[in-house]
Amino acid sequence: MPALTMQDQQRIKGFRWVTSILAGLLVQLATPPLQAAERVVFRIGELQRSVPVADLASFVSTGKVSENVAFILDPLSKEDRLALRFGLGRAFPVTSLEVSDFLQTAMGGVLVRQFAKLVDGPKNEVVPALSGALILGANRSDGLRLIDVLQQYPLENLIIGVPKVMNLARRLSDQFELEGDIFPRLVAQGPKSQIPSTALDQLAQPGNSSFSREGFSFQGPAGNTIKAIALVPSSANPPAGSASAPPAPLIVLAPGLNTDFNALLYLGEHLASRGYGVAALNFPDTSANRVSATIQGLAAIPPPNAWFNQPLDVSLLIDQVASRWPKQIDTSRVGALGQSLGGYTVLALGGARLDWAHLERSCAVINDPAEVEINPAILWQCQAPGNVVKRSDFSDPRIKVVIAVNPVSTPTFTKASMQAMKAPVMIVSGTKDIFAPPISQQLIPYSSLSNNDSLLAVFDNATHLSFLAATGKLPVWLIGLIGPDQQQAQSDLKALSLAFFDQKLLGQGTMGALLPSQDALFRVGQPLQFLLKRELPPAQLKAIDP
Repeated sequence: MPALTMQDQQRIKGFRWVTSILAGLLVQLATPPLQAAERVVFRIGELQRSVPVADLASFVSTGKVSENVAFILDPLSKEDRLALRFGLGRAFPVTSLEVSDFLQTAMGGVLVRQFAKLVDGPKNEVVPALSGALILGANRSDGLRLIDVLQQYPLENLIIGVPKVMNLARRLSDQFELEGDIFPRLVAQGPKSQIPSTALDQLAQPGNSSFSREGFSFQGPAGNTIKAIALVPSSANPPAGSASAPPAPLIVLAPGLNTDFNALLYLGEHLASRGYGVAALNFPDTSANRVSATIQGLAAIPPPNAWFNQPLDVSLLIDQVASRWPKQIDTSRVGALGQSLGGYTVLALGGARLDWAHLERSCAVINDPAEVEINPAILWQCQAPGNVVKRSDFSDPRIKVVIAVNPVSTPTFTKASMQAMKAPVMIVSGTKDIFAPPISQQLIPYSSLSNNDSLLAVFDNATHLSFLAATGKLPVWLIGLIGPDQQQAQSDLKALSLAFFDQKLLGQGTMGALLPSQDALFRVGQPLQFLLKRELPPAQLKAIDP
């Protein structure tokens, strides 16, 4: 493959995203194929044209365009030809064993069935054939390439439904184009101030409060064991003139899928150094240990919708803190911060009501043979929409303020759901988040809020992993999706979280200095510049995504 210039990389960024999803998430265990595909057949209605897979492989490795391949390339621009060659030939560093492990997950089963809709043929043949091709396609030393998947497809002809592919391509193209426009379109909405980063940097510095680490465990609602950690304020530093320190407000941390409390503990330590009590837990059905054990066959596969009940675990965590450290921590004043599925969790705790009827209607697209849905956030929520415990209210009155980072929220929550929020919320979003896309999962829900004490923080170029620590244990292909300057993203989140919690739990005016009467821009021109907004009315949202 030829080296790519920076300009080339920009042109094909969308195709890289598609191939990342294909290589990293197309997952469904299947019997390895006994033969390889010879031809890819492109079908439009009754018309079809076939291309030998060997000719496509030659095009990928040498750039040679045979007569058969030319009919595909002739209508394409130079940039699109480059994108096609790059997409077919880019290797993702995963092994057959890793692919096979991923193939056993419930999420993988949903996703592979979505991509199988692009292939004409009986789905009971196409799904296992496509899955087996993924396993064998990853046998190369440098990982998995799409051209290898085509070569390993176990049926003689791989028949592609062109209209479905083109429809998906148009949707993805629109999303990729919008991805780069979200931030500038947001900035263009109304007056704004450019705030020096000095105040942020000061808020990100650790405080002088001392604390101890206390590991513990407790029994969850389902009878399983939940591991937790508390950062308990020391009573050795009472305020001047006071015999003892007053109980500190509590911050609870809710991690996302395939992580644990270590991913957010840097935030907890920062808040504890500033005088807060902190407690974090590992959710028993979605933590990194449980996901790993499930994939390796060492634990039972959790129910597909077990994560909906995660707010109950957090409420029990607060109960545990109240009984263990009543003199050090005040559990009547609680702030909740969660990321990804933890973001869903804290929104529900803050009062957002789950809308099961809307979820079931929205998830109908999963079974629509004419529609291919590959939004990971939606696929996760739609694993079994009809098989849920239909409790709509998980709110906890002790929680007075919520911070949701990259939350997964739609279609579980609707406009009415968000309007039911009792606690003020800060939603943190990244424009390059492919796992919880910002428009559907953060901006639309935020625009529905009726609580005018809330805030929206949008980080340009931040991803789903930008705000997480302990990402070194993630698969290599995921680490490549962290985005620029992760350390700065985490520093800014420490500052924003402290300011927001101080304002809502302690009545301090720190956030007022960061956000005057109009929108505020920070780190202008840098890779991780970000915008703070109080309001996002429907007219502004429509201007961002018509």
